[in-house]
Amino acid sequence: MNTNKNKKMLPYLIIAIASFYILPLLGKNAGYFILVLLVIFPLVSFNLGLIYGTKYGFNVLLPLLLGGVFLPTIFIYYNISAIIYFPTYQTLTLLGNIIGNFIRKKTKKNIKLNMENLKR
Repeated sequence: MNTNKNKKMLPYLIIAIASFYILPLLGKNAGYFILVLLVIFPLVSFNLGLIYGTKYGFNVLLPLLLGGVFLPTIFIYYNISAIIYFPTYQTLTLLGNIIGNFIRKKTKKNIKLNMENLKR
């Protein structure tokens, strides 16, 4: 495995940890927790994958580690019924990472084509 690429995941995992562990502490009612689980965490998961993929390319470890970061929160803040969000957030991170990687490749290809056109 490329350890340099894996080290670049650290800020993204720190953001995920902060989101998954701090945001639930701010909740006072069930509506807040539903908002966090159904809107905020999916957006965080997808966007972290998208941004990472755009900057560094595809890394299958990102969704796996992000899911691993979320898993303990099920038992800390929620109950076992929240287990469904574990693969959901992993899938959203994976999807974001794939799309980000696609954007990265297209951007690099366009830059390369533009550079070739400038040389002509």
